Amino acid sequence: MGKVYIYGLVDTRNNNIFYVGSTQKPEERKRKYINQGGTSLAARILIREIKKSGVEHEFIILDECDKELRDERESFWIQKCKNDGNTLLNKRVPYYGRTHEAARQYYGEFAPTNFND
Repeated sequence: MGKVYIYGLVDTRNNNIFYVGSTQKPEERKRKYINQGGTSLAARILIREIKKSGVEHEFIILDECDKELRDERESFWIQKCKNDGNTLLNKRVPYYGRTHEAARQYYGEFAPTNFND
């Protein structure tokens, strides 16, 4: 098994969660983003803009789960953040192994709007 952490990157200028990701090593991932070495180019560019304004972005843990639930929980948080009005830079919902109908049944109102089939 193993624990996975679902995290959000927050623009502290407006409290917008601008990226949702997952990792098994949150402290290491946090350091990567502090050093502008995260995996999302768009997130790295925004982090530079935030730093130029004189503040830092925030790295928050949204959830923790078993590794087997990683895609489901990350997808849930991406959709929830969108539904809550956050502007996300995520390009896709990490979602594998379910049909569209199963996803709608599983997620309900937070069902992903795009799928990785």
